[in-house]
Amino acid sequence: MFSTISTTALNLFADISVGGAQQPPGTEKLTVLITWALWIVSFLGVLGVFITAGAMMVAHRRGEGGETAGRLGWVLGGCVLAVAAGPMVNMLI
Repeated sequence: MFSTISTTALNLFADISVGGAQQPPGTEKLTVLITWALWIVSFLGVLGVFITAGAMMVAHRRGEGGETAGRLGWVLGGCVLAVAAGPMVNMLI
């Protein structure tokens, strides 16, 4: 599942173009850096979901399950924002 999400996110990132503009020379390493950052953020998002799920299981046993549900919303919101960052910036340009 993680590889599917990462592949989809990277494909979205790869499809970004600014009005047919060409990539400036010498920015290939920057593109690689941004791609790696996207992969790391995706990995941390999945890790965050796992950690939040564990916290929800422990909190449910204590009777405090509702508080951790809000954390899951923040984690998933961060994941959506990370994946949509490129297309959102492209839309504003």
